[in-house]
Amino acid sequence: MPLEYEELSELETEVRAYFEENLLHVLVDLNRSEKLKIFLELIGAQNLIKGGPDYDCHKNGIILVIGASEVSTNDLKKAAKHLDINPERLRFYTEYDRVPDLSCIRYNPQYAAILAGAIPHSVEGKGEYGSVIAAWEQEAGYPPVERMGQNGLKVSKSAFQAALKKLLDKGIIVAG
Repeated sequence: MPLEYEELSELETEVRAYFEENLLHVLVDLNRSEKLKIFLELIGAQNLIKGGPDYDCHKNGIILVIGASEVSTNDLKKAAKHLDINPERLRFYTEYDRVPDLSCIRYNPQYAAILAGAIPHSVEGKGEYGSVIAAWEQEAGYPPVERMGQNGLKVSKSAFQAALKKLLDKGIIVAG
């Protein structure tokens, strides 16, 4: 139930006094828990973070590879090396039914991109979207998503290389 004006006025006074003494501590805690951006959005102050509503991912950051794979991770690492991408940057989740919860990487510039292959449609984190991939593509704060495969989603050597090449060509990631 909404507060009355007098209650809001009292709360404002108490919140101001609390923030006056504890604001830096509150901001540090929110930042560590990756909730600072959400907090600023809730109070209509998201423009206070440099870069506005979006953020820049490290172009030489971590690349997530998610989806059922037709090839071994070693073969995918070799394919990345062929494009001068350090395989240490790759994180693989290549079992069909093991899709990680990626909410913890939102607004984390260490992650450069998500390469998406075949995964179940009904997994945690999809929210109101038809699939979790659509959620990653449309929700703010996730790194760029590149779908792998031409006729349906799949993690094959050629689809993986094509996706990496597309990200390189767009300047989303860099070699190294």
